[in-house]
Amino acid sequence: MDKGLYYVYVGNIPGHPGNNTYCPKCKEIIIGRIGYSITKYDLIDGNCGQCNFKIAGVWD
Repeated sequence: MDKGLYYVYVGNIPGHPGNNTYCPKCKEIIIGRIGYSITKYDLIDGNCGQCNFKIAGVWD
């Protein structure tokens, strides 16, 4: 994230904090993952569910 890559995530390393996707503004988890399963989805109309920051992507 410090290099400007906000929506990448680590795969194949179970339990690593980089498995999740974080909001670039408030740094909260917006998409949580364990393996191939989504464990948290905190987006509302394409915005972070915590701070309302617009998250790039198609969220339909």
